[in-house]
Amino acid sequence: MAVLATTTTFWTERDMLHHGIFTSVTEANSQSTRWMKLATEVLEYSRYKHSESVEDVQAMVILIFVTTNLVGIASQARHMVSTAIAVARELAMHRVDHPNNSGFDMPPPSSARAEIYRRVWWYLVATDW
Repeated sequence: MAVLATTTTFWTERDMLHHGIFTSVTEANSQSTRWMKLATEVLEYSRYKHSESVEDVQAMVILIFVTTNLVGIASQARHMVSTAIAVARELAMHRVDHPNNSGFDMPPPSSARAEIYRRVWWYLVATDW
């Protein structure tokens, strides 16, 4: 849903020529807020059920990108950054390369999942700076 929010946010006249999905750019752009709302509701439900995942954090990163492009660095975007960092810390993403990870369910350091943890974590760190 976050990807759909991004797609509809940045829909252009050129896209209209190649894809007949929307009747106008305005229609496509207006749908981005609906997709953002739906994605946010799913993420909130995931937090409510305590079933957060790295995919949740990735979705938040995409929504942060869309939000800052639509409304700038507003309270909504800052709140999403804080929430994404909190979830990432709950998942111990910040510990992926820590030498003492016993007791943590961490992916093997050379795995693709560990690399995803690294990239998502450092994206959040750079965004927060």
